[in-house]
Amino acid sequence: MLSRSRWFLTAVVSSVLLLVTSCNRVSPIDEARSQNLLLITVGSEPSTLDPHRCTGSPESFIMSALWEPLVDWNETATGMVPAAAANWEISEDGRTYTFHLRPEAKWSNGEPITATDWVRSFQRWLTPSIAAELGNFGDPIVGAFEFRTGANSDPDSVGIRSPGEHTLEIELTEPDVLFLDRLTGYPFFPLHEASVEAAGGFFNPMADFLRPDRLITNGPFTMTEWKYGQYVQVERNPHHHAPPRLNAIRFLAFDNLDTMERS
Repeated sequence: MLSRSRWFLTAVVSSVLLLVTSCNRVSPIDEARSQNLLLITVGSEPSTLDPHRCTGSPESFIMSALWEPLVDWNETATGMVPAAAANWEISEDGRTYTFHLRPEAKWSNGEPITATDWVRSFQRWLTPSIAAELGNFGDPIVGAFEFRTGANSDPDSVGIRSPGEHTLEIELTEPDVLFLDRLTGYPFFPLHEASVEAAGGFFNPMADFLRPDRLITNGPFTMTEWKYGQYVQVERNPHHHAPPRLNAIRFLAFDNLDTMERS
């Protein structure tokens, strides 16, 4: 899993590779530049873009454009900066993290994002029926291990609470200096409950909510196309609190470098 600052560097490198084109046609880079479109190669076809079930690196590039974590690394990867959370506090004993969410934050469909959305998303990720392979990333949280392994079936026993509409609290079993870093990873991304529920069930691992006409996210981009074996395209999310300058990003899927160079 990569933070936004890390995949941007990969994006630049990948875009340079796409300059290799035949001399008798317009290069993909020139065409993309005219559309303010960034081209990024991500390797193989994404297995899934469900952040709670994904385990791959190629998918992380796409998901980092579609979703925004609570916090993220700064451009030099030397410290944490606000993202979906405008600011946060850590208790003196290092066990309780209180995040103050941006009150202006909205989903890509224009609906407001609340702390309850984050709580429900984390509960989904840890629910045994989802079978999240990276569920252990949540084990530092009070009650998370017991809940995800089925020893306790009460989601409210997990130390994730919303004491206010825009306040999220996460309680750890013990201090963890790497916890903020964990939060930048895609297992901690939120999902829009109503749209996932309508697509087959919020706690159903087979819910069909990842189609461009259904997927609702909270990041700087929203998915507009997914052509299997070719590319996933995302476009600027006008509801994001900091809309990007790029119009769109096209994430290209290639099985091998030779195929990529001939494209």
